[in-house]
Parts: sequence; structure tokens; C-alpha cells
Amino acid sequence: MTRKEAEDTCLALVRLGCHAGVYHGGLPRKRREFVRKQWMMGKLSIICATSAFGMGIDRSDVRYIVHHSIPLSLSAYSQQIGRSGRDGKPSVCILLYSASDKNRADALTTERLDFDGTTSSPMSNGSSRGELEEVTAFCEMTTGCRKQLLYSHFGFHFDISQCVRNCNCGVALESTTEPWADEELDTDTKIKKTNKVEEEGISKGTIEYQYQKILTQSKKLGLPKREALSRRLIRDILEVEPASEDEMASMRGIGPAKAARYFSLFRFG
Repeated sequence: MTRKEAEDTCLALVRLGCHAGVYHGGLPRKRREFVRKQWMMGKLSIICATSAFGMGIDRSDVRYIVHHSIPLSLSAYSQQIGRSGRDGKPSVCILLYSASDKNRADALTTERLDFDGTTSSPMSNGSSRGELEEVTAFCEMTTGCRKQLLYSHFGFHFDISQCVRNCNCGVALESTTEPWADEELDTDTKIKKTNKVEEEGISKGTIEYQYQKILTQSKKLGLPKREALSRRLIRDILEVEPASEDEMASMRGIGPAKAARYFSLFRFG
């Protein structure tokens, strides 16, 4: 994420009513320190930052880490996502990627810059072309276990049977050129619904993961997208946790056909 992207993203979130702050190397030192303290005290729930918001930032209850663009190395990516869930509770890491990101990152590598615009050696920002190719392969893989790949990158073995299946283990990811949007909710409603879901312990990441599984199953069956379950229905199912296919079929908006197709894809526990 560049400095401008950090500022623009923060502004958009603030306009949506989020308690967000921005942090990058172009801000005055006192401003950066103020934002850091606000974050550590819990007065800011979201930080839109470049790589300048780095080591030494230790808050245990980070629930989401979203990469706005491709990281420059798997080592850097691992360090950054490692700042989530330090209290031992579930957390979600989302990496947004497009082919144009690689071109921009490649240019930064050539100039020995990071996304914050500061000069760095390839060793410090992990920006060798070989490492960038590794990150690209990580982003573009459509089968296999990303967690296993990260472990092997550092020379460790990971038992894939222990994966919680929140990467793309056994479920091919869907590539799209369309912006993500929940067509069922306007902006104000979306904020209220997101808060309600998180309060009840069902994260947006969990819903999205289940939604992608449903879409994959629909494609395998040759069905149009409208025959899949919406995110709203998936949330309802996760809240109710139906004990049988018949119970799921009795829920509003589902019916026997969809229950027969998708009940086995849900795991409650």
C-alpha cells in the first residue's frame, strides 16, 4: 500500500463511520506517535498503513489483516500476518492481488524502494526478483495449502491435515475482474450487519470462505450464480446450525433443493 492509498483508504473508512487512522513515513514524527498510541489504547480499530507501521507494534487483539496489494516477499508477508491473533483467538488475513501489483512491485524492486517510498536494500525490504516471483506464485496458486507453502519457505514441515481450511485447501479460489460487493446491502446496512455478525462471533471472513465454497459447488453442478446461497443466507445458517438437511430446508429462503446441494458443505462445532 502506498502513502496515497493509505490516506485514501482511511478517508473512505472514516466516511463509513469507522474509527480508522493512517500511518506512513511521510507524516510528521509527532503525528505518527499520536496515531500509534491511539491504536495501542484501542481508540482506533483500524490502521491504514504502509510498511512504515512495522516491527515493535504489538497489540494482541488484532482480528483482521488486509493486504491492499502484493507484499514484496514471503518473509515480509509472514511477519506482517504474524501480528494477528496473538491472544490465541481466531483472526483472518486477506490478501488482495491483481497482476498490475506485480508490475508496480517489480519497479520498486529495481529502484530499491518499498511501498512507503523509502530507500531500502533488497535484504531489508525483501525485494529481490526471486522473492517477488515467490510471492506472485503464492498469490496465484489455485490449489494446495498456502500455510504449508509458508512453512516450507522457512524450511519447516507442516501437516496439511492440521490446516483449518481457510486458505484454498481442496477449494479452488475464484478469480474475478469485478469489484467485490454485497448486492443485498446498502452501505449503512452493511456496517450495522457487520457489527452484529462480529458481536455474535461469526466473522465476515468465515462467511466469505463459506460463500466461496458454495460458489465452487454451484459451478461444478453447472448452475448459475443465483442458485448459490447468498452471504445473508450463509450467515443465517451459521447462526442457526441446522442439525439435518431437512432442518436446513425449512429455513426461510433455502428449501429442499438448496439444502440437498449445500448442507454437506457446512461444518458446525
